[in-house]
Amino acid sequence: MAAKSSGPHGQDYSRDFVVEDDLPSKMGSKPSKLNEVPRPERIPRSDSSEDARRAAQRQKQIDYGKNTLGYQNYVQAVPKLKRKRED
Repeated sequence: MAAKSSGPHGQDYSRDFVVEDDLPSKMGSKPSKLNEVPRPERIPRSDSSEDARRAAQRQKQIDYGKNTLGYQNYVQAVPKLKRKRED
């Protein structure tokens, strides 16, 4: 419920304002058609095209990571034969 507010002469103006808490609840009502955003239908992909797309995206991430200064420092600091998966 809204807090009571008084004017400069002690008058109560709380009835002049509607606060969101004072409005009746519309629980369970669906949004109007004006507020709905149309969503395009999702086109299912075949497994092979999805796998190829994911592999290409993953390779792009790996290439990006190997192009960082941190990775270049790691390559110089740790010889290839001494590297482990945990490093």
